[in-house]
Amino acid sequence: GAAGALYGHLMMGYGLSVMSIMGIVALAGVVVNDSLILVDFANRQRREKKMSAHDAIISAGIRRFRPILLTTLTTFGGLAPMVFETSRQAQFIAPMAVSLGFGILFTTFVCLLVLPALYIMLSNVLDKLGFSDVEGNDSVGGDAVVSAAVGSNGGSAIDVQDATAKA
Repeated sequence: GAAGALYGHLMMGYGLSVMSIMGIVALAGVVVNDSLILVDFANRQRREKKMSAHDAIISAGIRRFRPILLTTLTTFGGLAPMVFETSRQAQFIAPMAVSLGFGILFTTFVCLLVLPALYIMLSNVLDKLGFSDVEGNDSVGGDAVVSAAVGSNGGSAIDVQDATAKA
């Protein structure tokens, strides 16, 4: 995300400031949300439909493409008036809007293109190490399964389930 923010600053002619850094910090939250939406959906596909990591992440990319893209476009669209504002009053907040706006454009492509590749690579490594159980029962050594779930309002929650109750 920071690379997109830096590119946005160069393109718009702004220098880095404290407000720019605050925009990059805010960007981290949006990136985590987009990534969580994709990975959580893939993990649920693997658990419920017994899909391979490859098939699950492709399915997740297809099914979650629209929500991720809409989050990006609405966020950038909301920030665009501040990004392109030239008045003296906007000069204070514009660097933060530039960081967040251009950073989210960049990270959307990273989330949709790079994250699936990393997901498959990590799955392959875990399979080779013997941690192929998606639910994590073998790797955590207990019966509790902790999975991050994204609520309908975009917030995140931790869902703790008893793995033995599924049987």
